[in-house]
Parts: sequence; structure tokens; C-alpha cells
Amino acid sequence: MDIYIVASKATKMFNIGKISVDIDLCDNIENYTIEIINEEFNRQVNLIDDIRECVYNDTIKEKDKINVNTKGVLFIYCERGIETLRDYVIFYNYKDELDKILYQIFNRTMPQLEDFHKNFKDINNLDLYILRLDEIMYIFSKKDIALKNETLNEVREKILSLSEDRDNILKARARRRYISKFLLYNCERWRDDMKRDPIEIVSQLDEFIAGHTYDKSGLQEAGYYKNLLKPENWNEFEKMTDLIKNELVRFSININYYDRIQKFLNNEFSKEGVFPADIMFIKQFMDNAISEMILVSVKLYSKAKPNSDNQNFGFDYLKWFMIQSAEDKNEVTKFMGGKCKELIKSAKELVSKMEILRNAYIAHYDLQKIEEANDVKLEVNEFKKIHDISSKVLEILSLYRFNYDSKYMNFIKIHGFKNIVCENIFINEEQHIDLDRYIDFLRLNFKSNLIKRSKEVERNLGKENQ
Repeated sequence: MDIYIVASKATKMFNIGKISVDIDLCDNIENYTIEIINEEFNRQVNLIDDIRECVYNDTIKEKDKINVNTKGVLFIYCERGIETLRDYVIFYNYKDELDKILYQIFNRTMPQLEDFHKNFKDINNLDLYILRLDEIMYIFSKKDIALKNETLNEVREKILSLSEDRDNILKARARRRYISKFLLYNCERWRDDMKRDPIEIVSQLDEFIAGHTYDKSGLQEAGYYKNLLKPENWNEFEKMTDLIKNELVRFSININYYDRIQKFLNNEFSKEGVFPADIMFIKQFMDNAISEMILVSVKLYSKAKPNSDNQNFGFDYLKWFMIQSAEDKNEVTKFMGGKCKELIKSAKELVSKMEILRNAYIAHYDLQKIEEANDVKLEVNEFKKIHDISSKVLEILSLYRFNYDSKYMNFIKIHGFKNIVCENIFINEEQHIDLDRYIDFLRLNFKSNLIKRSKEVERNLGKENQ
């Protein structure tokens, strides 16, 4: 019987290699002739742990025959960004025993789930688990092959109906999550826990699945940081971009709070009135917010030259670090582009007068610069411009890191990079936030005290008239 191995569409062409394998998927072993048709491979292929040996010998021509002792399904993987983030070269010898093959894969997969919180911190274990989920998914996707077990058929129908209106990444995640949920219910370690609290357990496992799915998808993006920077520098790059992100989130909160307080004091307090002692806290907050925003602005656009003694960093330092950490410096420079340089230049012009205040009053006192600092006037709109520019710079310099992070990816698609990564999504102009409730209390306190005092005045006037 001839079995045809037909490679799926690949992003590159490969040279054909002779493959000798011994697979023990099923009990009965027979010799079959296999033809490789019109696809080529020139790199060693990972055949997972089902295959004990994979040998490349002399190059063979198309249509040459190879003997393989096996019955079952052979999975050969090549990295690529399709629905399941893999290419498959697959053959199967018989259609009547796919249930058995599925259960064999289940039995090899479920031990990994017994302590998945620990196991999947190792990327190799997680890689293997995801590959096995994709093996299961491929078999389920063969709609022309009937499965004998009704439960398996129901699982297949559910999986194939999932997320038809979503893009490939979300679809891959949803299907992997559903297969994992099915495995957890059938895993002895988790069976009872899944009856009590399935949502929490599946969510914990889904964090690993989502992180892996989105990260592998990011590798298909030429400008993704893991494609451009050396692996030993990924961790430090992540820490630096996280620090800047957190600074910008605090910056946006300060702007929002300052704006609300200023509107209250200018538009309401000056007209309606409030007790001066009640606004001491919010006025102090405004002073502190301005000082913090000045310090952050100057820090982000510091002109200090990167060197071994200068561990403080801003955008210039981050750019220098990225170039030093690059696999190809020209590629990183190309992705940063001229737009980033122009944005940083425009921000530095705004920051220049903030630096005068920082040096004269905030970071330290400089008597010679105090007179110059007294002439500096800042508006809240200038801080808004700094935040807007900084968000655009971070979007460029983060090299799609947040765009392919499971915590941010879907939200960025809907709300944009700045709103999700550089701001607090729960604080915006439309929402009634904690500060508004505090101001409401000031209003209520002022009015209740006015009423109380009015009654006291009326009583006193009544006593005088008696």
C-alpha cells in the first residue's frame, strides 16, 4: 500500500532528505512505501518523542521511495505562523483506528498536566504540550474521518465550531484551551477539582497557553523583539520597557487627577465656594503631581550619555541598549526609524524648560537658577503632549513586545496602544472615579455645614428677638 506524505504550504522551499524512522504508535507493524511529493526540506525535523530516530542520508530525488515501518500518524513540524502556528507533514495508514491514536496522545499528554504550574515554567515542557494539543487538533480537523467514540465526536464538533469569527491567533488559543479543559476533566489529578472550580483551574492553564500562542505568533512579525535582539538581552529589555510603561501609566493618572482638581477649583470652588481647610489635601496632591511629572519627563528624555557608571536610563539609553543587543544593528535601526528620532527631539524641546525647574527646585536647590526658574510657566497641556509623544515612542521602541503579550494584545486591537499600555483603562474622562467621589463629599460637606450654620444663625436671631 502506498502512503503519500504531502507537505503543507511552507514559507520557504526545502531540499528533500532521506528519512529513516521507527515509530511504535500501534501494535501491528507492516512495511509501506512512502512517496514525498513536490516539497523539500533542508533542515533537521523535530519528530517529537513518538519517533526514536530521524536520519538524513544522501539527498534523494522527487518520487524516490522510502520504507517506513509503522502504522499510525507521523507528525513532522516546521515553525510557521498559521492557525496552529505550525506546519505539518502528516500521513496516516488507516482511518478506522484514529480513536486509538487519540487516546494514545491523551495518555502521553495528561501526565504533563499533573503539576502544570511547575512543569510549564520550563519552555521545553510547554512547547511539547502545545505540540501535542496541535496533534490532537489536526486529527479532529479531519472531518472526512469518523470517530467511533461519541464523546470524541462531540468534542470535535465543539472545537471545530469555536471562534469561527475570530482571527487565527484567537482561534488557536480558544481551541487549545478547550482541548486542555477536556484533558483536565479526564486527568485523575484534576478530575475532582474540576468538578468544584473548573473556571479557576482552566484560567490558570490558559495563562500558559495564551502566553505561548501569542509569543509564537509574535515570532512571525519581523520587527518582534525576539527576532531582533539577542536572547541573553530579552529579560533586561523587558524590564526596561516595563519600567517606562509603568511610569507612563502613573503619568497619565497624575494628568487626569490634576485636570479634574483644577476644573473643580477654577470652575466651581471659585464660584460656589468650599471650606479652604477641605482643599489642602488636593492642592498638595497637585504640587506633588507636577513635581513627579517633571522628574519623569526629564528622566525619560535625559541627555546623559550611556556608560558603565550611568545606570539611569531614558529613551536614548533604551535605543543605545537595543542597538548594542541586536543580532543585526542595521535591522534594529531600520525598525526604530526616523519617526522615533523626530518624536524624541520634539519632546526634548518641551522638556528643556521643565529641566530648569527640576534642577532649581525639585531634584536639588540651585540658587543661581532659582531666578530663571521663577520665570518658567507650565500648563497641563504640555504634560499631555509629553505623555502623547512618549506613548508613541514606547510603541516603536518596544518592538511589538506588548502587541503580542496575552495581557494586552486583544485590548490593543480594540482600544489602541496608548489607551491600554500607557494609561489606566479604568480612569478616563467619562468615568466617575474615586477622586470625583471625594469632591462630591466636599460639596456635600460644604452644603450640609452651610445649612447647619444657617439654622444656628436663625436660632440666634430668634433668641435675640425674644
